[in-house]
Amino acid sequence: MDYNDNINKDISNYAFVQFIKPETFIADSKKRFSGYIEIELLTIDNLFIGSGMSYFDGTNFYATTLQENGKLIIPGSSLKGAVRHISRAVSPSCIPDTEEDQLRNEYHMECNLNKKCIVCDMFGMMSKASKIRFTDLISENGKTVKVKVPTQFEPKKNSEKYKDDCMFFGYKFYYTNCKNRDIPKDESIEAIMENTSFTGKVFFKDLYKEELQLLMFALSFSEHISLKLGKYKADGFGTCNIFCKKLLIDGKEEDVKKAYDYAIAHKEYVDKIAKGQINNLSDILLRKKYKEELGENKN
Repeated sequence: MDYNDNINKDISNYAFVQFIKPETFIADSKKRFSGYIEIELLTIDNLFIGSGMSYFDGTNFYATTLQENGKLIIPGSSLKGAVRHISRAVSPSCIPDTEEDQLRNEYHMECNLNKKCIVCDMFGMMSKASKIRFTDLISENGKTVKVKVPTQFEPKKNSEKYKDDCMFFGYKFYYTNCKNRDIPKDESIEAIMENTSFTGKVFFKDLYKEELQLLMFALSFSEHISLKLGKYKADGFGTCNIFCKKLLIDGKEEDVKKAYDYAIAHKEYVDKIAKGQINNLSDILLRKKYKEELGENKN
């Protein structure tokens, strides 16, 4: 079976995007950029990021989503993790926690302070701080809804989808358009409702142009993908779209359309070094629109 056929076949509510062979990052120029991006995150599906707390409503115990001072929040670390994961899938970055001998030989790359991939240079590694900082995202008037969800389990290692070698050669992503699943709904949660708006900032310091382009693509500004956050992603939760509301680079406010241009530039780069990679990712994280998104939420 051809590898691409294997990687793209329908395997429940998730699929894999093939690794790109890693390489040491060398910038085209020495110019660096610093600034911040003001973002709006719109939940397209219900979203659950657990607070670790629950309450009893007289019938069931409901796990609560994260809040602070009465406002719903998405931790910056949650968004950063999702953006870093996408960044790895669309760049020649090192592959963490590689155990397979074949991968060690062909894909293994040990990043260090003198020799590192683009993702480690951007997001940090041991003994190197991240050049990107995500604030917590806050919703001023977001609401929650009580729902029943199935208990989450890891896939069985002896199941059909784990018998193919493809799982050792790609990054796992959950489909934005999740299948309907007829399984018991035995957990009670209070989730953030769809069409909830969050705002926050992404600060960056000393990014090379190629890194800024990768960041903009991974934030989904190219509009090729939606992100997935939180728990219960396998059951249709967590789809989010992100919009650039303000872009400040080296003290100068730029047209927000420049964020889109940066993202498209990275897409074009990936199309050259790994043909079909963006399409494979888009097939899984297909940009999903909300009925109220098409107008006032976009610039």
